Amino acid sequence: MQNISVSYLLNLALKRLWIILLTAFIFAVSAFSYSKLVLVPTYSATASIFVTNGNIFYQSDYNTTDSKSTTEDSISSSDITSSVALATNVVELLKSPNKYIKLAEKLGDNYNYSSLMSKATISLRDEKTLFVDIKFISTNGNEAIRLANAFAELACEEIPKDIKNSDVSLVSTALWYGKVSPNELRNTTVSTIIGILLAYVAVLVVDMLDQSIRGEEEYVERYDVPLIGSVPDFEGISYNNYGKYRYSYGKKGGYYGEK
Repeated sequence: MQNISVSYLLNLALKRLWIILLTAFIFAVSAFSYSKLVLVPTYSATASIFVTNGNIFYQSDYNTTDSKSTTEDSISSSDITSSVALATNVVELLKSPNKYIKLAEKLGDNYNYSSLMSKATISLRDEKTLFVDIKFISTNGNEAIRLANAFAELACEEIPKDIKNSDVSLVSTALWYGKVSPNELRNTTVSTIIGILLAYVAVLVVDMLDQSIRGEEEYVERYDVPLIGSVPDFEGISYNNYGKYRYSYGKKGGYYGEK
């Protein structure tokens, strides 16, 4: 087996560059065509609600005639901490099937609650925030907007009923949608890289399994030994009438050398 070095790998890549590039091109075109023509696009829309335990708003309203420092003191750290915990519970509550059953009833149009659940993603905007983002995905962008807004309105109605002293308000409605998948550029790039790697691995395996030697330079490069001399192919030599010999390469003639 020949020695595998960096120079060997680079020379092999250059020698079989056309195979690698052709394979990469085929993979790229296939991935782009599949993403553009076969895969169904999906879109997302997001609405947001704001969740507190109620004391933040009530105490702030109660102290509107007091000084600024009194108002700030009225919003204690415990209220903020409890509101953050409440927001986390609200996220889990909005993932329950009962909410999507009510959403399906509200929407009508033969919506199925399990289908609605699979399209929804409920999450805190940040670990220590009171904002809850409600995102829906759909193959129709306008439907995604409708679902996100309807569920946000439902959350504002239902959460205060489920959790006493909670306050939920709609912060932002979904006004536009964005494309989620497929990402043609990403799919094409990844497929191109995979095509390059697979083509090079195949070329490397074939070259390593091929034990034939195609000349003096390849022998020296493969075995890393000096070449002392070579034996000519005398079977391919014929003599002419003048005592000279020539290498016969077929009917087209050949190379003439000294006897």
